[in-house]
Amino acid sequence: MLGLSLVFGCGTTRKNVIEDRGAAGQSGRQASAGTSAAAGGVAGDPGKVSGGGVAGSSAASAGSGGAAGHGPTWDPRDCHVKPVAEPADPTAKQQWTLARAYCVALGDQGCVQQSLIDTTPACSTADNVEACVQEVLWKHYTDVAAACEDAWRKDLACGAASKFEPPICNGVSAFGFPFGTATACSSENSTLLACLSKNQVLTEVNGSYATCSYDPKDTGTACDVSCSMGQYYAGLSCSGPEGLPKQCGCMINGHVSVSVSGSPIFVNDCADAAAQAADGLCTGRIECCFSYFDGKNQVCLCEDDPQRLGFETCDALIESTQGTHVDICPQLLPDRGGCFPPGACP
Repeated sequence: MLGLSLVFGCGTTRKNVIEDRGAAGQSGRQASAGTSAAAGGVAGDPGKVSGGGVAGSSAASAGSGGAAGHGPTWDPRDCHVKPVAEPADPTAKQQWTLARAYCVALGDQGCVQQSLIDTTPACSTADNVEACVQEVLWKHYTDVAAACEDAWRKDLACGAASKFEPPICNGVSAFGFPFGTATACSSENSTLLACLSKNQVLTEVNGSYATCSYDPKDTGTACDVSCSMGQYYAGLSCSGPEGLPKQCGCMINGHVSVSVSGSPIFVNDCADAAAQAADGLCTGRIECCFSYFDGKNQVCLCEDDPQRLGFETCDALIESTQGTHVDICPQLLPDRGGCFPPGACP
């Protein structure tokens, strides 16, 4: 969920926050995996969420040339698209076949590049067709409920038979809905959109502190929970053996959040994680954020349970450090990005 971008509904509340990031280093040919971890953690997933007693895993990266100090060899200007292998499962194979037929049709009409959310000049039309298949199948998994499977298939098939008009190619979409042109697939388009609207994939949970959502399909070894707390958002990324309790990491505003106590988070399943998060698990961590001098530096930390550290209240914990309560720790503020080149901001 992610996100990917994260889009959240209105929450029940919210004020402050904190983070701790792990980073990977590299040297020569030797690949090194940097793992930032709170005590007892499991690996997090970039784009999803991790932390809070869990590890946020950073990618292993290899140097080049055999000499320390050389940079990464992965070049964003190269094309890195890999084909989606044909699935063995009959249902998945049908979905893969439909997605491929649609993307091939877009490629034949000179419209596949317009269907993608991102492209690289080095990618050929064949590469872009593969990227299209990736995006169509990912979007299907995240946004299409079982009740809408038939409508999705019919609209995708209609899209594959549509005639688009380059260079604009109105109506093409690998990372969205619907798939066909408004003229040729009006009925199929409207049926799919109506079904998607009626059958939301995510389950929403309202609690005393936040509004959280999760995908009920995520019942295996991993799942994600996204929560809204007013202007801020949080997430839990959980993993563990299927059918057994899972360990979760906490992220606030996209940043790994590790509590002062460093205690790991365990839940029974994704529904349990969402229910607890809506009542303050992870999300409530921003209630007790404070700045203090640790003897060497001025630091900012957050703790969701002062009693775990031997203090009855957040105020007592802050007083023990001779610190100051803050609404939000700077390192956990939402990333606002910037403008390039300098001066390009409107």
